[in-house]
Parts: sequence; C-alpha cells; structure tokens
Amino acid sequence: MLKCYFALCVIYHNAYIFFAKATIRTGLNLSTYGFTSSIYFLITFKTITFKTIALKTRQNYALFGLFIVVLANLYYPSVYAQPTKIVINKPLSETDIRYKYAYDLLALIVLETTPEFGETQIIQTPQVMTRDRALLELKKGEFLNVVAEAAQPIWDQQLIPVEIPIRRGIQGLRIFIVRQHNENLLNDISSIDQLARIPTGVGLQWSILPAMQQAKFNLFKGSNYDGLFGMLAKDRFLTFNRGINEAYQELEQYKHIYPDLIVDSHILLHIPLATYYYVSPKYPAIAKRIKAGLLKLINEGLFNQFFLERVCPDVALDLKQGTRKTFKIHNPQFNQPDSVVNDTFMFTQYEQVLNACKVKA
Repeated sequence: MLKCYFALCVIYHNAYIFFAKATIRTGLNLSTYGFTSSIYFLITFKTITFKTIALKTRQNYALFGLFIVVLANLYYPSVYAQPTKIVINKPLSETDIRYKYAYDLLALIVLETTPEFGETQIIQTPQVMTRDRALLELKKGEFLNVVAEAAQPIWDQQLIPVEIPIRRGIQGLRIFIVRQHNENLLNDISSIDQLARIPTGVGLQWSILPAMQQAKFNLFKGSNYDGLFGMLAKDRFLTFNRGINEAYQELEQYKHIYPDLIVDSHILLHIPLATYYYVSPKYPAIAKRIKAGLLKLINEGLFNQFFLERVCPDVALDLKQGTRKTFKIHNPQFNQPDSVVNDTFMFTQYEQVLNACKVKA
C-alpha cells in the first residue's frame, strides 16, 4: 500500500511541476493554475484509485486522506505557485551604473501596475552577462526575462520589444571623454571625416558599433566595459563617446581610478538611438505589464518627472562646457519606433533637451 501512495506522490509531483511551469510561461492567473492542477489531480486520483489501487478498508481511506493533506501542505503553495519574478541582468561591475535608470523605472512600473497585475519581485541574475549572452538567455527565458537595451534588429526579431523609448533618445546625443592633456584635441574639428580619423573606443557588442563602422571611424574595440576606461587612460585610443546621460556619472564613478579623465567641450555626435525594455518570448504577460505601466506613467506625468529628475542634473553640468559643434551619422540599427507615443517623444536635437529641462545655453 505504501508503495502505491509513493507512486501517486511522484505522479502528482511531476504533474504539479508541469502545470506550474506552464502557468509561469503563459502568464495564467494563479487561481486558474490552482483549478487546473486540482482537476488534473482529481483525474489522476480517480484513475489510480479505482483502476490500480484497491482501498478495501476504512483505515486505508483514512490513511490515504491523511496522505493527501500532507501532500497539499508540501506542494501548495510552493515555489512554483508564486507570482512570476522579473529577472534582470546584473551590472558588469560595481562601477557599472548604466542600467540604474532603466531598472529604477522598472521598479516604478511594477509599483504602479500592482493593483491590476498583482505583486511581484524584481531580482538580478547571480552572474554577469555580455549582451550576446543576455540575448541567448532571454530567448530561453530560464534565468533572465527582462533587459533594457538599445534597439537593434536581431533583438526586435527574437524577443518582445516594448517599443517605448525609455530614455527618449538622449543616449544618442554623444559627447567624448578624453584625457586632461587632450582637452583641446577636438577644438579644430570641422567635419565628420576629421572626427572619424581620431582613434576612438567602442564596445565590441554595442549597438552604435555598426553606425561608427559605416561612418569609417578609427575604432578600437573592447569587450570589457571597465576595460575601455583603462584603455583610454593608457592612450590606447584618444576619445571615448558616451551619452550625455552617462558621461558625467561615469567620470564620478571612475575619478578615484582615472582622475585625469574629463569631458570634451567641443563636439557632440548624434547617433539616433532608442532604448527599449526587451522581454523573453516566454513571458508575454511581463511585456504586457511593462507596456501598460509605461503608458500609465506617461499619461499621468510621472514618467516625465522621473526622466527630468535624472537627466537634467547632467544637462546642467554639460552646459558649463559651452556650445558644441554637432555632427550626425546614420545608424543602420535604428528605425523610428512604431511606438504608441507621439513623434516628439524622442529627442533628436540637444536644444530639445535644454527646453525640456528649462535651461538656457
């Protein structure tokens, strides 16, 4: 008899896990899952009880009832019955603050959508991932389900993009970090061809790489984010372009390691760029939640407040550098987002950022 109970336990355990995983991946409501699981158990119970297990006495029925109570306590609620967690990528290092804006915003989205979608947790992957590795993990959806990245066709095709540019294009307004002794290096630049000839650093997997290659920049590629700052500090290349929203925060992060790095005051390079939340195709319910939350924040004015609080301090710092010459290059990775927001949502000129921050050049 005990062997029969054990066999039933194994069968129900496997069925429970199967339905739980199906629930998580399809975004079914947990009450639906509980109902489905219960129905499956009743079918399993009836089949095994009346066709396989001969329970002939009241004692056996009582023992089996006790067994079911214990089983229910062990498996319901269990780890599989918890709300789907949002799993984001871990920063590449303690000095890597590039994702802070995106994931602070994600936390606000989750908070604002809790009444409609329920409570959930945002957790980080235990290990760091390159962008190519993150793409592979997002496709599988086992250890990672949300990443905020600059738009690129392969991600658009293989994942679920939430096509609302969460940085409003400001990351495409690029300024250059240089060493102190090169502070006037770009002073006499008058054409994009001149700018392109100067050795400059770029990430090996960055979405701006094809744009810079197409414009024939003299590129030194690096696979390590922290390492690119070290390469610049050792004059492996002479300039390193960063978004206006990144450069000043990164210099603050690295000032104790590379104190002679500064922001150039002469050139602004515009590379059209949109940053989206990308969601694993295994979790369409998460994509639905993020989109709904973003639209709610935009409509209520909370998104604009969040954006300006985090961007305008960097813009104010940049204004102290004076007026820059602006050059623009085509980005083959970028298509104007088929977005639910209007065309003016994306910044395409530095003056638009100044106007949004209500500051004057």
